Amino acid sequence: TPTVYGEGDDWWLFYERNDEAIWVARSEDLLSWKNVRDDPVLLPGPDAYDKEMIAMNQVMKIGDRYYATYHGLKANTRPQEWTTNLATSADLLNWEKYENNPILEDNKSSGIFVNDGERLRLYTMHPEVCLHFSEGDLPKIEK
Repeated sequence: TPTVYGEGDDWWLFYERNDEAIWVARSEDLLSWKNVRDDPVLLPGPDAYDKEMIAMNQVMKIGDRYYATYHGLKANTRPQEWTTNLATSADLLNWEKYENNPILEDNKSSGIFVNDGERLRLYTMHPEVCLHFSEGDLPKIEK
């Protein structure tokens, strides 16, 4: 599940290899990509909700922070149970997982947020497309 994020003249490609971890490459022309570093920017675990596999679905910027949705495979679940999770970063390279992950369980994964001008809607794609709303009032989100 690769995902691309663009800001200014820079494009960032977040990708995984067999859902083992998330790496990042960078481009200025969307044609030539250079791996930013050999080490992954996000690893599975150590908690059970994403211990076996992870892949990034979306990156967005709100204020001066970047937010990523990613899906993770719960440890030792058969059939496999995927989760939807959040991570934040100040620089697109050093990510911190949200302390209250997973934000969705029950095999709902591959989440992306859509800004409707009033709030963020969360769509999950696996095993079917579902729309999720937050509970309570949220401050207005700038477009």
